[in-house]
Amino acid sequence: MTDRKSDERSPVRTLGASKDRPRFLQIFDELRRRPSRSRDRALRRMASRATRRLVPERGALQRGDLAEPPPVLDLVLDRDSDRARVRSMLVESCAVGPVWTLPLGDPTAAIEVEEDQEHAENPSRSRPAKRSSLRRSRLLSRWSRPAPDEVVRPAPALPLGEREGPEADVTTDELYELIGSLVDGGFAWTRSVEGRKELVPPRRRRFPPSPRLPRLHSLLWLHRCGLGSNEDDGGRGDPDRRLENDSRSQIEVIGRLREARLEAAIEQRDRALEEASSSTDDGRGRRWRLLYKRALVHWRRTAWSATAVSRWVTRVSEKATFGLLDEKLLTPLSFLVSLIVAATPFAFLGLAAQRLNEVAQRFNDLVSLASGFLLAAVYLLTVFFFFLPWRSYLWLGDYRSTLDEGARKSSDGTGTGRLGRSRVLGVHLFNELHHPDRDTGRLGAGRGEKGTLPPPAHRIAVSALLDDLHRLYGASSLWRGGARDARPVLIYDQRELGPVGRYLVRLIEDERLRRALPDPLLLVQIRDGERPALVSESIESARYGHLPEYDGSAKTSREVRAWLRDRHLAGTLGVSRVLTTKVAPLAREARERRWHTPPAWVPTRSAWATRALGGCAVVVALVLFSQEVVNPLQTKMGFCVGEGVTKPRGIFRVDRSSGGPGAKECVGVTYGEVRFHGRLDGVIELIREQNEEVDKSGEPYVTIAHMADMSASTKEGKEGKEDYALAGVQGELFGMALAQREHNEDSGDRPMIKLLLGNAGEGWAHAETTAEEIVRRARNERSGMDRPIAAVGFGQSLVPNGTAIQKISEAFIPIVGTTATYDDVALSEPWGHSGFYFPIAPSNSRIAEQAAYWARHGASWKDGDSEEGLPAHATAVAIAHNPPPPGGREGTRAVRPTPGREVHGLLRGLRRRAVEGFRGLGRVRAGGRSALPGGA
Repeated sequence: MTDRKSDERSPVRTLGASKDRPRFLQIFDELRRRPSRSRDRALRRMASRATRRLVPERGALQRGDLAEPPPVLDLVLDRDSDRARVRSMLVESCAVGPVWTLPLGDPTAAIEVEEDQEHAENPSRSRPAKRSSLRRSRLLSRWSRPAPDEVVRPAPALPLGEREGPEADVTTDELYELIGSLVDGGFAWTRSVEGRKELVPPRRRRFPPSPRLPRLHSLLWLHRCGLGSNEDDGGRGDPDRRLENDSRSQIEVIGRLREARLEAAIEQRDRALEEASSSTDDGRGRRWRLLYKRALVHWRRTAWSATAVSRWVTRVSEKATFGLLDEKLLTPLSFLVSLIVAATPFAFLGLAAQRLNEVAQRFNDLVSLASGFLLAAVYLLTVFFFFLPWRSYLWLGDYRSTLDEGARKSSDGTGTGRLGRSRVLGVHLFNELHHPDRDTGRLGAGRGEKGTLPPPAHRIAVSALLDDLHRLYGASSLWRGGARDARPVLIYDQRELGPVGRYLVRLIEDERLRRALPDPLLLVQIRDGERPALVSESIESARYGHLPEYDGSAKTSREVRAWLRDRHLAGTLGVSRVLTTKVAPLAREARERRWHTPPAWVPTRSAWATRALGGCAVVVALVLFSQEVVNPLQTKMGFCVGEGVTKPRGIFRVDRSSGGPGAKECVGVTYGEVRFHGRLDGVIELIREQNEEVDKSGEPYVTIAHMADMSASTKEGKEGKEDYALAGVQGELFGMALAQREHNEDSGDRPMIKLLLGNAGEGWAHAETTAEEIVRRARNERSGMDRPIAAVGFGQSLVPNGTAIQKISEAFIPIVGTTATYDDVALSEPWGHSGFYFPIAPSNSRIAEQAAYWARHGASWKDGDSEEGLPAHATAVAIAHNPPPPGGREGTRAVRPTPGREVHGLLRGLRRRAVEGFRGLGRVRAGGRSALPGGA
C-alpha cells in the first residue's frame, strides 16, 4: 500500500501541470506510469467489444492505449556535457520507484566530474555550493538483497575512445554477474540518497520493499553453485565434465545449491557481526538482524548436512520399490505362510495346530505392515529431500522451447509430470551455464546473420527477469501494493556503456522480438546526435520466422506466414521500437534544481500494527453496536433477524392478517434463534439452550417439528397487554421442553431429541408456507440428523391447518395432533383422511354424542361422601358460538372472511349432531338461537 495524499495518487503529479518541467521528463513520466487496474479492464473490454464489431463508447481512452512492452525512450542530447545531469534528473523523477542505471555507479559522481571540468575551462563561473549530507537511514541497509557472494563490482571505465569499440563475445559469467549486480545492488537512487531531504521517510513510514524476483534469483543461484566446485582448476570446476541427467545428478545439484547458500549466509552473518561490533549506538535493529543471520546460518547448515541423507534416500528409493519388495519378500513369505497353514493339520492336532496358524498369520501381517511403513517412510523422505528442493524451479517448464532439443527429449523421457520436467530441465540448464562451447554470445549490428543467436542460458536469464517484472509491475498484475504504481526503468548512457551492458540491452529487445510477450520494463538510452542508437527503430521480423509455441505443422504458405508474423509484431511491439526525443542544452537553473516527484512511502510494521488494532477495534465496536442497538431495533420493527443481524434460514417476513396496512410478522421454522412473541420468549430460549446441548453432545439425535400459531396479536392491539390466545401454545411448548429435557438426560441407547419450532402466523394464515419449509428440510439429505422425522401441534380446527396437514402428509411424515377436534381436519381430496395424522383430542362427533348422552341420562360423580351430578332431562337446547375473526370485534356484523376462520359449517354441524344424538335418546327441543350475534 502506498502512502499518498488525494492529489498525489500518481507518480507524475507534475505531468501537464508544471510548464517549466522539461519536455523529455514529461514524456518519461508518462511512459513509466503504470496503468491502473480499472484502466486495464476498460481497455480490455474495449478490445473485446471490437472483436464483435461493437463500437466502443466515446471517451478519454481508445484501443491501443495500453502499450506493453513500452517503447525505448531515445534521448538525443544537443550538448554532450549534459549526459550525467540528464541521467540524474531521470533518477530524481523516479523518486523511490524502481530504476536501475548502466553503467553501475552513483549518477551524481559523474556530475561532479563534469562540473570540475567545466570550472577548469571557465574559472569565472562560480561553483554551486554542496548540500549538507544527511545521515542515511538504517532502512537503506535492508533495501538491497545482498548477493550470496560479494557483489562483483564493474571494472574501471575504459578511456573515452575505447568505451564503445567493436562488438565482442560476452560470456555467461559476465552476463550473469552484471544482472546479479544490477538487481542485488539496489535501485539507482539508493546510491545518491545523501543530501536529498525529500528521500528521508517521515515518521512511521519507510522505503518501499525491494522487489522479489524469484525466477531470476533462483537462476542466479544455479549459476553461482557451479563456481568453486574444484580448487585444482581455480574454482571454475571441470569444464569438460557434464552431469548425467539422472536422480543422482539432481541430488548433486541440490547439494551444490545448499552449499552455496550456506556460504552466502555465513558471509552475511560475518558482515552483520562487523556492523554490530563497529556500531556506537544502541543498535537494537542490528542485534535482531544479527540474530536472524545466525538462525539462517544454522538452518542452511542443517539443510546442507541433509544432502548426505538425500543421496541415501535416493539410492534406497531406486531399489526399495513395491515391485521389488513384492517379488523378494511379500510373495515368498505369503507362499511360505500358506504352506505352513496347509501342512499344520497333518503335523499337529487340536489346539497346537490352531495356535501355529495364528502365529503364522500374525507374522505375515507384521511383515506386510513393516514393508508398508518402510515404503511410506522412503517416499516421504523422497518428497522432503528430493522433490521440495526443486519447487523453486517449477517455472523451468514454461521455458522448454528456450532450451535445445536434447533437453526436451530428456524431459519427455525421464521426467514425469511438472516436477519431473523441472528437475530434468534444471540439470540441463546447469550444464548449459557451464558449457565451454556454448558459453559466449554476441548481438551486433549484423545480428540477423546466421550463428549470432544467443545461447539458451542467456535468453532464459533475460526472460526470467522480464517475467518477474511483469508479475510485479505488469498492467494485468493483481498485486498493486508496495508502492508499485510505476513501471521499472533501466537507464543507460550509451557512451559509457561497456560490451556486456550493450549486449544486455540488445538481448532484452531480442527476447521481446522472439517471444512477443508484454513486459513493463522501460528502457531509456542517452546519447549524442553523432552516435547511432543502440536499439534500432526497425523490427527485424525475419530474424525469427515464428513464435516459440509454433511447431511448423500448419499448411500455410511462406508469404502468408511472413505477413501474419509482421502484422502480429506490429501490434505487439509497435511499428517502431524507439521514441526519439531531442534534449536541448540545460540551463543553469535546470541543472541545479531537483526534479523529484512525491515519493510513495510504505507504512512501517508499527504503523501496520496500529492500523490492524484500529481495524479490530472498529470491528468489535460494530459487532457490539449491531447486537445492542441494531438487533433490538430490527426485532422491534419486525425484521425477523433473531439474535443476529441478518434473517436466519427458514424465516420469512410476511404481511400480518391484522394490524392495518404495512403490518408485518415473522413466520417459518427455527431452533430457537427467533422470537415470535414476548410471551413465548422464555420457553423458546429454554428450547434453544437444550437444542444447543444436543448439538454439543455429539450423540445421535432425531428432529421433531412443532407447528402452531405463535404470533397472535395482543389484546386490543396494545403492547404489554396479556394475550390469552397464546396460553395453549405456551403450555404445549413448556410440556415439550420438559419432555425433551427428561428424555435427553436419560436417553440410554435411544437417540436424543431436538425440537424445530414452526410458526404458522396469526390465525394460521401462513401455515402452508411453514409446512412447505418443514417438508423441504425433511427431503434435504444433506441436513443429516436435522431432517424432521415427525411433526406435532396443529391444535386448531382451521382451513389453513388442514392444508398444512395435507402438505406434510404428502411427504410421509407422521403427525400428532394436539387439540384440533374437527372430524375432517385431515380430510383431503381425493385421498380422503390422512393416514399419517394421529389426533389426541376426541373428535367433534364423539364430543356431541357424549354431550347428548349426558344431557339425556345425566351424569353423577362422588365428592367425598356425597354424590353429585347432572340430572337427566327430557328436553335440551344446543347453542353454537362463533368467535370474531382476527381484527374484528364481538357484535360486528360486517366482517370479511379470513383464512383463520373456523372450518366452514363446523359449529352448525356440531349443534346438529348433538340434537340428533339427543333425539335418538328421546324427545328434545332444539334451539336455533345463537348466544352471540356472530354465532351460527
